[in-house]
Amino acid sequence: MDFAIVRAKLAIEIDGAVHERTDVAARDLAREAYLKKLGWTVLHVGAEEALSADHLLARVSAELGL
Repeated sequence: MDFAIVRAKLAIEIDGAVHERTDVAARDLAREAYLKKLGWTVLHVGAEEALSADHLLARVSAELGL
């Protein structure tokens, strides 16, 4: 998890090329399953998308229903 909005239980994961590696992807899946059991939502955002603050804000706002 790269960022979190604790009050909303929203974890934001910025996914770059390293997340395509088998070992990293497996670790990501395990962490996401754990967070979901705790009632969290995980929002995956591509690294290129995350470079645009406006786009990132729009994705987070949409996930929060704002």
